[in-house]
Amino acid sequence: MKLTKIFATLAVVALFAACCPCRKQASAKAEPLVGTNWQLVQFEGRTFAANDNYTLLFSADDKLSGQGDCNRLMGNYTLSEGDQMKIGMLASTRAMCPNQEMENKFIAMLQTIDSYKIDGKLLMLFDNSELKMVFEKK
Repeated sequence: MKLTKIFATLAVVALFAACCPCRKQASAKAEPLVGTNWQLVQFEGRTFAANDNYTLLFSADDKLSGQGDCNRLMGNYTLSEGDQMKIGMLASTRAMCPNQEMENKFIAMLQTIDSYKIDGKLLMLFDNSELKMVFEKK
């Protein structure tokens, strides 16, 4: 039963990743996680038009920075066992955004991420093996 659930989860993840409209732009060579500017292109299985907002940048000193709808984000992250990732509590500037609810959801979801995968120019973030966000090299 547990094995069936794992296979079903993997099938759903593969389906979401394959359906992402930005997939056709992925190349065989994976971009590095650190030092690459990542732009959100898919959120909870839906294409997302970020308009130059909703970005992430991972630095070599385990710092994370980025942009929400209109606020800057900062925090720490840790990597372990290959593709495991933990994003710590994030701080942000406090401007009121036109889409504050979406920005709050974005920040909250980042803090639940437990793994990642890079496929060409795409960064996929997962929570409990479920694909939550897809970013593309900016």
